[in-house]
Amino acid sequence: MIGPRWMAFGAPVLETPSRRGRDLDAARKLWEYSERATGITYPFG
Repeated sequence: MIGPRWMAFGAPVLETPSRRGRDLDAARKLWEYSERATGITYPFG
């Protein structure tokens, strides 16, 4: 991901997301919850 240097301000640099930000199981659960909450689904192929 591209983000500000020092995680809050500064010039854009390539950053590594935190471990929690890379948690695929959490991302899947959040995606599924978001689809249920909004009633909108996006098929992936």
